[in-house]
Order: sequence, then structure tokens, then C-alpha cells
Amino acid sequence: MKKPIFIAVMAMLCQKIRVTQSFLYLVFFKVLIPFKKLNINEEKLKRRKRNLAKAAYFTLFILNSPPIVFGQTKESKFEALTIGDSIPKTVWDMPLTIEGPKGKQKNFSLGQMKDSRLIILEFWGSQCPPCIRAMDSLNLFSETFKGHVRVLPFLTQSHISSVSSFMKKRGWNLPTVVKDTLFQRQVFNKYLTGWGDVWILDGRLIAVPKHGYITKQTIQNLLKGQAVNFVNTHNVRKINPQQALFRTGNGGAGIWYKTDHSSIGRYMPDQQPQPLSFISKQDSTIVFAWNQSLEQLLYSAYKKKIHSLFSIQNGIEWNIGPELDARLFKQLPQLKKTNRIAEKEAWLRKNWFGYNLRLPSALNAEQATEIMQGDLNKFFGLYLGIQAHIETKSMQKFAVLRLMGSKEETTEKLTKGLTKSKIVQGLNNDTVRHNNLPFGQHFLMRLGQSLKAINHNGFTTETVLIDSTGIDRSLLCYFEFPQNMWGDLSLIRKELARYRMTVSIEHKFVPILVVTETRKKSPAMKTIGLPNR
Repeated sequence: MKKPIFIAVMAMLCQKIRVTQSFLYLVFFKVLIPFKKLNINEEKLKRRKRNLAKAAYFTLFILNSPPIVFGQTKESKFEALTIGDSIPKTVWDMPLTIEGPKGKQKNFSLGQMKDSRLIILEFWGSQCPPCIRAMDSLNLFSETFKGHVRVLPFLTQSHISSVSSFMKKRGWNLPTVVKDTLFQRQVFNKYLTGWGDVWILDGRLIAVPKHGYITKQTIQNLLKGQAVNFVNTHNVRKINPQQALFRTGNGGAGIWYKTDHSSIGRYMPDQQPQPLSFISKQDSTIVFAWNQSLEQLLYSAYKKKIHSLFSIQNGIEWNIGPELDARLFKQLPQLKKTNRIAEKEAWLRKNWFGYNLRLPSALNAEQATEIMQGDLNKFFGLYLGIQAHIETKSMQKFAVLRLMGSKEETTEKLTKGLTKSKIVQGLNNDTVRHNNLPFGQHFLMRLGQSLKAINHNGFTTETVLIDSTGIDRSLLCYFEFPQNMWGDLSLIRKELARYRMTVSIEHKFVPILVVTETRKKSPAMKTIGLPNR
């Protein structure tokens, strides 16, 4: 490469890395121009110096010129749009790269769709099932409403080795934008948190809604000029549980109920549900949860007092009237009809809650949840007229696995015949061999399956297996069980005896949580600003 050309290229690179003029003067007039003594004649030396001088002036010209921008760059800045804004020319003309099912990439811009009344941008990813379903529908609707609706997918937050192969496999014909860095992060970042769809009607941003609006009915209503009750997403700041919750700047949904150290918060529409969590330090205790149903909050608060074998499904007994039952346990509206999305949000605003306890002292989990129990009973007693308490009243059936001898004797029986290869194999039509498999994951699981639905003393409910042998659940063992052991207690005991174990069926009352509707409306409801029932 000739030196003047080399210097010109360097000049353009200098513009990229923002090299100062003083540095260029140093390079040209202190390093490059004062040549070392070369074995060339005077005429060639003058010509070379003239070329270097031209390159120097050209470099300085480039340096003082505005940057040349090709496509999207990190320095590009666009003001985030708000719903109702007209799409500005800078967004219409923003250069994009699209790739179709045939694998060819080409330049594109949103402005090439400007003649369509309705434009839908789908920000999708291969790991987002709602996005995939939306793309399936949009490929169909782009043909159904051809001439009126244009669809532009944006592949984002995905690592697909071959975009075209993925699209072919799904049967998609729509080309997708690849390598986008600005539309999601800047143009629509007031609403998009990741995947989602953007709706543009007659050149205006009208919605960035939650998943579920991509239906034929929605599109038809918009094209007819009819209103659609969109529920939009919002790109909200991540919640910091170490700080007070439900306040502006940290999940500011508002507070239903407040004491000196605790609060019950409202539903936060743009946050994922957070189960009850506990943080204890030397000088403080923090308990937090948000976007939880009443059932989830109560179960979390009383979980340690409910028998360990009971889950949220069977560990709570509800003694409430039909009206409250319909409200609390009404099936959430499905997302097949767009008007149901707004209905679902309204239901969540009334029936999802959060909890936050902050104390300047160290408590254990049991002490903290006892405070939470009191808060929940106080608030929901006023709000819904209910009270919760633990009561020993549920009859439960247990199958208890015990040793017939020593643990060492049973361990020896379980490891006899053990080989290195892991296998589950049928020896014949009646027996299945299990080799080199964990005691807990396979022996107990297989035994538990066989104990299900045993009829014993009139009880036919599912039997829960309790292991009291003390054998290490990770112990690799060898055992054989007949296939017809299911529900046959005498056969189960016969097989267990070969490993020096037995099982007994027991029934006893165990503690559960009982929630009762008192139907008493407290006059204190007005003093703490409770929501309407």
C-alpha cells in the first residue's frame, strides 16, 4: 500500500477512535515527514514529501468533519416514544437488516411499510413460547389482511445458529430483522422489557401490550376504527427487596395496609410474582413477597405449622361463603379473547397482594412469620371478613417404611449383586431389575407408586410414603420388584422382607390451616384506606 493511501486510511481510523489533532501533528511532522537518509534522488524525495503533505491535509479535513454513520451504531440516540406519538422520520428511516427463510440478508427500513394502515412489530425469540405462537398467527394474518396490515418481526435475545432454518421449520414466510440494537433498547424501551409486540396505526404508536392481543378480532376492530382496550406493558425498574417496598421508585404500586414495621402492598402489573423470601442479618430482618394470591400468602405464612406432607392444594380448609369463594377461586380469564386480558388485570388488582416486613432486629423465620400471620389476619379480617388459624383435624393416611433389622444388614442386601452399569430392565414378564440406581430416587419412588390407592380399613385415598429407615437416599443399589406389586400390600411386604424392611399403614389427625369467613365488617376499615370489597 502506498504511504499516502495508508495515511488516509489512518485518518479515517483516527476519526473512529477520536485521536486529537496534536497527536496527528506529532505523527506527520515529527515522525513521518523527517525521513531517514534514503538512497533516493532529490526529485523523488520532493515528490514524496508533497504526497505526504497532501495526505496530512486530507487527514485533518476528515478529522474535523462529522462522523460517517453506516447502519445502527452505539452512538446513535433516539428519544423513546410514548403511546400516542407519531412515528418520527428518524425511526421510519432507521437502517435495518432483515433475513428471510432463504437465508439472504438485505437492507430494509420501517418506512418501506409506511403505506399500510396497521403495522405490527413482533420482538420474538426462540425461547419465548408466546412469541412463537404470535409469529405463527402473524404469518397467517399477514396474508389474510394483505394490503392493510404489514408485519415486521425482530429477532432478539436469542442464540439461533441458523435463523433461516428455524423459520423454515416453523413454516414462516415473513422475513425478520436481525442485529437490531436500537428499536428495542431505545425507541420502545419505555414499554418493552424483552419480547413483545408493538402496534402502529396510521403512523402513530397505539400500543405495546401484554401477550394475547394478536387475534383476528383485534386486527379487524382496529381497521374498522373500533377501540381495543389494550393493557400495555411498562419497562419498570427492578425491585430492590433490601429497601422498603411498594413505594415510588421501588415497586410503587401503593399500600393497602401499614404498621410501623410492615405493609401489605397492591398488585404490581409489570413484575413477575415473587414468593415469600426471608433475609436475616445481625441487626435486621426482612420478609418480602409480591404479586401473590391470598391463598399463597396464607400458606407461606403458616407453612411451618401445617403438616409437612400437605401442599397448598390440600393444606388449607376454606370455610367461606359462595360469594367469596367465587371471587377468590374464580378461574382466571383465558387469553384467547382480547377483552379478557383487561378483565384478568382487573381481577389481579383485587386479588393479588404483596407483603413486606422490615425490623431493626434479628429474628428467625418462625418469629418473622408469626408477625406476618398477625398482619394478614388483621388486614384480611377487615378487607374480606376472614380469619385463619391452625387446627388439628385432617385425617391422613401414611405408609411408613421401617427396618426389620439393622441398617447395615439392609444396606448389604441392597448392594448385593450391584454392577457399574445403570439399568432398568425387565427380567421377564413379571419382574423388573434396577441396578446401580439411587435408593431415594428409584427404590422409594417405585415403592411409593406401588402403595398408591391401597384400600386399607376403608381408606382409598392416595397413600403418602414416609421413610424412617435412615438409609442414605443417594446409596446406589440393586433391587428387583414384580410388576404386579401395584396396590397389593401383602405382595409389597413380601418383597420388602427380602431386603429386611417392612411397611405399615397408619392413620392420624394432622394440623392444617383453617380459613373461616366471619362476615363481620369492622368499622376500622375506613381508617386505613382499604379497597372496596
